[in-house]
Amino acid sequence: MLGKQFQLRTLTIALDIVNGQSVAVTIPFEAVIRVTSEPSTTSDDGMLNVLWEDRPVRMFAVDVSRRGTEITDA
Repeated sequence: MLGKQFQLRTLTIALDIVNGQSVAVTIPFEAVIRVTSEPSTTSDDGMLNVLWEDRPVRMFAVDVSRRGTEITDA
């Protein structure tokens, strides 16, 4: 998944860090995200880092794969 871009088909929750605290944010329908890490292997949470509007957030890998459509160059 690393480096791939996806367009979300539904609203999806992500985690942002605000003032040192994890905060849930909603990424809107049709937003484009870019995966910047592989899923976490240090824990079983399956989260990965993504960029959304140049903003780093964390999402569950399963949400990206189930709710997103990969954008490929034609």
